[in-house]
Amino acid sequence: MSVKELNGTWLDFLSLSGVQLLLMPLGVLSASLAARLLGPEGYGVLALAVSVAQLAFLFGINWTSNALVRFGREELLQEGSIRKTFFARSLLLLLCWTLSVIALTLIRGPAARYIGIPERDLWTIHAMIFVIALSNHTLLILQALGRIRRYALTSLFERIFYIGLLVLYALLRPSVNARMVILAILFSKAFQVFLGASGLKVRDILPISLDRSILQRILSYSWPLIFAFSAGYVVDWIDLYVIRSYLPFREVGTYQIAYQGMLAFSGLLMVLSTLTFPIMTTLRVQDRQDLVQRYITQLTPQVTFTWSLLLALLSALSPPLFTLLFGHDFAGAVLPFKILLVGIAFQSVSVMYTPILASYDLTKQSTGINILMALVNLLGDLLLVPRFGIAGAAVATSFSYALSSTLYLVVGNRRLSMRGSRALLSPLLTLLVLGANLSPDSVAFGAATLIGTMILALLFARWSRLFSRKDVEVLEQIEMPILLKQGIRHVILALAR
Repeated sequence: MSVKELNGTWLDFLSLSGVQLLLMPLGVLSASLAARLLGPEGYGVLALAVSVAQLAFLFGINWTSNALVRFGREELLQEGSIRKTFFARSLLLLLCWTLSVIALTLIRGPAARYIGIPERDLWTIHAMIFVIALSNHTLLILQALGRIRRYALTSLFERIFYIGLLVLYALLRPSVNARMVILAILFSKAFQVFLGASGLKVRDILPISLDRSILQRILSYSWPLIFAFSAGYVVDWIDLYVIRSYLPFREVGTYQIAYQGMLAFSGLLMVLSTLTFPIMTTLRVQDRQDLVQRYITQLTPQVTFTWSLLLALLSALSPPLFTLLFGHDFAGAVLPFKILLVGIAFQSVSVMYTPILASYDLTKQSTGINILMALVNLLGDLLLVPRFGIAGAAVATSFSYALSSTLYLVVGNRRLSMRGSRALLSPLLTLLVLGANLSPDSVAFGAATLIGTMILALLFARWSRLFSRKDVEVLEQIEMPILLKQGIRHVILALAR
């Protein structure tokens, strides 16, 4: 990779991570506003409504998402446009979305009762599926074209627009229900589609080109992902369904706040997957095995270490933060949130390996891992929720993340004929701080344990040679603000042996 390409990638990373840093507090703010407007019970209804829309989105649209980036990027490198991939995926999207709407209409009565909304309001779910599909399609096109900065900004302005609508509700309406918040989601997603589409050029997708071979390749690549995304849906939403079966709507809403808090921070982690998937595809096409191996042996352990250290700090500070943001009504969300942080500490490993499995067409293996993850999560929920409530659901989810990350590492290393599992050690830092914060004297003892954990982490980084002076050589070739570069340089030199 040339210095120019390296700088372009760095600028994309700065754009994505900078926007994601803004999206983290904005995501927490939007969840806080919605939670305070609806209360635990109303927020539980909203969560179930979104879960049903996501289920239809999964089977109607999302299973071909990776294919649009995978084959669109390849077509762009070879032909200078993505129109064949665009129209093939668009056709599949339209057909599958229509089928998903028909299926939901056939079960509209039971679906409405389960969600907790009147049957006449089920049209809002159909509309939500539609705008989420368009938003997803638009963002993936931008990703395939490499317009990462536009991709990032559309997500930022969508969130700001959504928050603005919630603020208007708070100022103008004496009471707000779940239907009104769903409408806010619809309008904000439609706004995101408009912003994303305005960043496309006519020659990117026109003239119309339907290629049967591309359609067949997309289907061949994507059909195993139906099961993978189904498993992902189970991991994301099965907790709510099991909680709904055993506990009242209030507990559903409380757990969803914890889960949304976790997602707000894991979104920053997803920047890496969004950025590295097209890069890994390019490296494979160019047969740059040396750079792929360096990505695994050097960058992945560094990312998991840094991420786990940040989550350990967040775990220690979460009790006062939750009270400040969501009020005392949602105090029960603190413990499951801490437990879920352990899960996304391990998730950093799978996020770093996902582009490897996707770009090397290991979709069947990733599907198998995701199915196993979903089954473990479901079994854990059924065993733990009746006894431990929403904390049990968080334990089941975190354990499934740890298991899947281990398997992703094994499969990726085997495909590239590599060894090593150093990246799996760092998430234990977050687990250690969680254990300290479960003690009766959690404030004092937790703070002391956090400091001790930080010291041990820094010693581990030096002992394991996690950072090296070669990283400084790479750093010097990248254009960035001088103060930021100097700060990173000092940290690397302090940790390198």
